[in-house]
Amino acid sequence: MEQQRPDVQIRRVAWHVERRGWEPNHLVFIDESGARTNLVRQYGRCLRGRRLVAYDPHGHWKITTFVVALREAGLTAPMVLNGAMNGKAFLAYVRQVQVPTLEPGDLVVLDNLSSYKAAGVEWPRPSIIRSIDRQSLKSLPEFLTIRETRVRVEQPGFRCRAIIVATTLLDADEVPASDLAELYRARWNAELDLRSLKQTMQMDILRCKTPELVGEEIWTHILAYNLIRTVIAQAASQHGIQPRSISFKGTVQTLEAFQPLIAIQGERKSAHRDSLYQKLLDAIATHRVADRPDRFEPRQRKRRQKKYDRMMKARHEIKRDILEGLR
Repeated sequence: MEQQRPDVQIRRVAWHVERRGWEPNHLVFIDESGARTNLVRQYGRCLRGRRLVAYDPHGHWKITTFVVALREAGLTAPMVLNGAMNGKAFLAYVRQVQVPTLEPGDLVVLDNLSSYKAAGVEWPRPSIIRSIDRQSLKSLPEFLTIRETRVRVEQPGFRCRAIIVATTLLDADEVPASDLAELYRARWNAELDLRSLKQTMQMDILRCKTPELVGEEIWTHILAYNLIRTVIAQAASQHGIQPRSISFKGTVQTLEAFQPLIAIQGERKSAHRDSLYQKLLDAIATHRVADRPDRFEPRQRKRRQKKYDRMMKARHEIKRDILEGLR
């Protein structure tokens, strides 16, 4: 029997020990019950020699499932499902009905129903993906299993109070919700990287005129960005700090300041170049940025836009119009 297995017995003992410190008002028990329309009497009584006739929904069986959470104060988060309980329906119940009723410190207790063990929701493969061809699209799996985790935001000043993080990391024990929250928060670095490309490296305005040259211009900026990040990583590795703690703009300014020296040292021996490169890394490592993970800023513009019309024609055409207007 399952209860006689050594691992199950160890878990049962741990369960009895751990539950002693639990507060009853924080315990939430989830259970479900189903009813079928074919649950009718199959036998009955009548006079001898006569046929017993009764009505039942023959051939149209339907299942109705009722799932609810039981607390010390009463029943909460009820839901009626038109059909049998499965993993997808249970995940929808937890995400949409059960989670909004939970409070900090609540402990949810479930039974061993197979539907409660769903690893995640299944996202269907889209019918069209513009970035790949049809053959590559068909080679993708028909469904992708995703784990959806609700994360509460307690930091004052942040817009979102609760977010749902979708990930392919399905093991909740190996990757808890707190780790997913930290990873999701680190995504802001992508916004900072785009800002470095557009503002620091002046890629906010593309100057080429043809699509081919525009593509080369973008790739050139990305190549230069990756090279600068490589130098930052080397400086951080030598000084035992995080690469993100070094200013990208400060690194660009340091490289521009060292450019004449690099041009002169290029004709000298490798020992001089290595010494100059070490000094360059030391100078880059001094440009540190403050660690302010909980900062927030107003989503407003600091400067007003200038009251000029937008340039909708080529510059030489506008100049020609100005000259003709003066004649």
